[in-house]
Amino acid sequence: MKQARQVFDVARREFVQRARSRAFQITMLLTLGIIVAMGPILLLIQDEAAPVQIGVVGAEPVALDAAVRDQATVQGVDVEISRFGSLASGEAALADGTVSVLVVDGTELVWKEEASFRAGSIVSAALLDAERRRAIEELGLTEAEVARLLAPVVLSERLLVVEDPEETPRRIGAMVGMFVLYMTILIFGQFVAMGIVEEKQNRVVEVVLSRIRPAQLLVGKVLGIGALGLAQVLAIAAAAVVALTFIDLPDVSVTGIGAEIIGSVIFWFLLGYTLYSFLYAALGATVSRQEDLQGAIILPVFLILPGFFLAQVAGQFPDGTLAFVGSLVPFWSPMVMPVRMAAGGVPWWQVAMSVLLVVLTIVVLVRVGARVYTGAVLRTGARVKLREAWKAARG
Repeated sequence: MKQARQVFDVARREFVQRARSRAFQITMLLTLGIIVAMGPILLLIQDEAAPVQIGVVGAEPVALDAAVRDQATVQGVDVEISRFGSLASGEAALADGTVSVLVVDGTELVWKEEASFRAGSIVSAALLDAERRRAIEELGLTEAEVARLLAPVVLSERLLVVEDPEETPRRIGAMVGMFVLYMTILIFGQFVAMGIVEEKQNRVVEVVLSRIRPAQLLVGKVLGIGALGLAQVLAIAAAAVVALTFIDLPDVSVTGIGAEIIGSVIFWFLLGYTLYSFLYAALGATVSRQEDLQGAIILPVFLILPGFFLAQVAGQFPDGTLAFVGSLVPFWSPMVMPVRMAAGGVPWWQVAMSVLLVVLTIVVLVRVGARVYTGAVLRTGARVKLREAWKAARG
């Protein structure tokens, strides 16, 4: 009971100390602000279907306006038609962006720099429809005959494979979650190493170790900083939920996908952080100065970096060999497996095997990391070799 209390005290101290850091607070507020602001921004982008601006000059077919609006309705866009008294004024409007295309005498389309497929298809179809109507009127056909000629051909459609409308949003969300996971594991893993070096540098660790065992101090430090990391992930998740409420995609439960991705990120953060934090701790204990820390902790960066790139491969080819292997390698699976799971179709035994391998690796790293930490944390001066730290702990 006393040992658990000591570990808890260390964890609380680490949590409070890091949470009070001005740099952490500012970074946290900026991150949350950006995420929350993304909701209204995406809403504006989603709702901002700029109407097609069409300029008309010179002679024009009868009922051109009606034909243009009919074609725009078919394509699901809005149009605005402006008429100009001269070609010069029309070209001036085209040059300054007031209109995107200029229809001259009903026979020529003028563009500023390059043609727009959307505007061009609307205007071309409208001119064709207006010309067809004029020809029909000259033929003197009855209303029934006119309706039959102008009636659109209705084609039935079917798909052999029906695409899940939620698949793409789910993959995008998983990639964003993977990036958050990657950065959070790196940042808070380095916090563990930095905290250890700080205590060695200012000799605080010598005082602390007079009251608590090295392994308990290490576990408390990992738990405290990990709790802060989890709090940051939860805060980011809450901000993401707020942002997602602004997004409305047809046939897609954005908030449902968000909750699924957030739960996956939290779960894999706990595994990934625990795995890497003890590795960071062991390596951080081998140096006594912050200047030497970056060189000491380069190994975790090299270990996690392939997982970052493999996760991107998994986003495109979730069933590929690289994605499969990456999702089972313990140092990579916290990034790769969530992306594969978001794509769907991952057998349960692969997920279970991935989790089991990570847990077994964590058990090994906890034992190895605690031993290296015990053998190196009180040694100052030059960098301690891992083998020397291992032997010193045994002695």
